[in-house]
Amino acid sequence: MKEEVKEQLIKRLKSLLWRAGAMIVTGLVVWASENIAMFELPPSITVLLGLMLGEATKYLNTNKSK
Repeated sequence: MKEEVKEQLIKRLKSLLWRAGAMIVTGLVVWASENIAMFELPPSITVLLGLMLGEATKYLNTNKSK
């Protein structure tokens, strides 16, 4: 297999895995938001979890290559 074809295949596979992971996380967030009352968490913990998720997504969206 040519090197450039192999690189393209690896890039597409990484993209597929990234998108599948994003869909799984989205599904989990939707499930949690629909069933948050089941956890019986105080509102302050719910807000804290939301802020932590916001920071996690900010970290994932920053450019790490220097």
